[in-house]
Amino acid sequence: IRDVAVTGVQTCALPISSWTAPLTSKLLFDASFSATINRWPQFRAPGVTPDTISILEQSTGIRFNARETYDDPNVQDRYGERFSLSYVTGTHNLKFGVQDEQGILKAYRSSSSANVSYTFNLGRPVSLTQFATPYELQNRFKHDLGIYAQDQWAIDRLTLNLGLRFDYFNGYVPPQHVAATPNGWVPERNYPKIENVPNWKDISPRVGASYDLFGDGKTALKFSLGRYVAKSVVEIANGNNPIVASVNQVSRSWNDTNNNFAPDCNLANPLANGECGQLQNLNVGKTIATTRYADNVIHGFGVRPYNWDMSAEIQRQIGRQMSVTGGYYRNWYGNFRVTDNLNVEPTDFSAYCVTAPSDSRLPGGGGNQICGLYDVNPAKFGQVNNLVRRARDFGKQTQSSDFFTFSIDARRSEEHTSELQSR
Repeated sequence: IRDVAVTGVQTCALPISSWTAPLTSKLLFDASFSATINRWPQFRAPGVTPDTISILEQSTGIRFNARETYDDPNVQDRYGERFSLSYVTGTHNLKFGVQDEQGILKAYRSSSSANVSYTFNLGRPVSLTQFATPYELQNRFKHDLGIYAQDQWAIDRLTLNLGLRFDYFNGYVPPQHVAATPNGWVPERNYPKIENVPNWKDISPRVGASYDLFGDGKTALKFSLGRYVAKSVVEIANGNNPIVASVNQVSRSWNDTNNNFAPDCNLANPLANGECGQLQNLNVGKTIATTRYADNVIHGFGVRPYNWDMSAEIQRQIGRQMSVTGGYYRNWYGNFRVTDNLNVEPTDFSAYCVTAPSDSRLPGGGGNQICGLYDVNPAKFGQVNNLVRRARDFGKQTQSSDFFTFSIDARRSEEHTSELQSR
């Protein structure tokens, strides 16, 4: 039996409510509330029970019997609120608004009732993996907030769109309790609440202009420039979650000397005993954070990843039913991050070369040396102490895109359409 873990939607609801009130002939109030209730289980395939142990055949890479772990249930709920006030005069169209969202991520993770999976090579046991399950993983964000003000201002043949937006994003990890594993390998664990993962604040201007070049309403010059923050949910909170930072699975060698396909050893003993070797990581169940985030990456003003978008266009009406548009567009990005392993230095890597195969399809027929490759020295292999930090600490990183477009838009005339209909 190969278990593909059938995933089905258990609950999916999208309630939305809105209210619009014209307070005066020039003043409009608008409000809405929405929710996305998204929860689903992972069903075991027919014939697969909680006692079924997952097996990986090393020679083919095929896993059979069952999955290693199941997330059942998965909960991904989001709630959103929006309020705005519009004021319209002869030359101004003002709008002020607030948008906010909250989100929940929960996943209850389990493995087989034995809390193990096996690895075979050509049908023979070679190792096993032990799991510190079950546990429930929780992450939240309590504000994805935007407060904005904008105005569309008409000045003769010029129309300006002026806007300013304040963004605030705040995530956290709620208090979490993990019971002791049923087989007693790992004791119960309790983790306190972790606030401000992340805590971001940004101000983003957005401006645009449209100018009637000849005053006949047929040729328009258009320009826009805006700053936009990167969309985020719970990835930062998840990266700082102590359960994620814990060692929740670990492997050990297994020499099945009596060929009974069952590990004859005390799995609660982390040291070599019976048919089992020592655990590859003795920190199973402990919070050993191998990846941390620098304070200036997840806290502060203007540190959230962002991008700028700019466009410049000219549009001309040709006749009654056609227009042509030409434009230049550019976007560029900022606040890049890198993951820096503090346990290794450049001197911990050794250069090496490989020989390309001889093949007429390769430059020069192949057989040449390809150098400039590096490998970590054995003494530092597997040592991890990652710090997610700003890319600018190491130099300048850029990413931008430039586009040029030319388009023609046309529609069928009403007279021609009426003629075809009459026929």
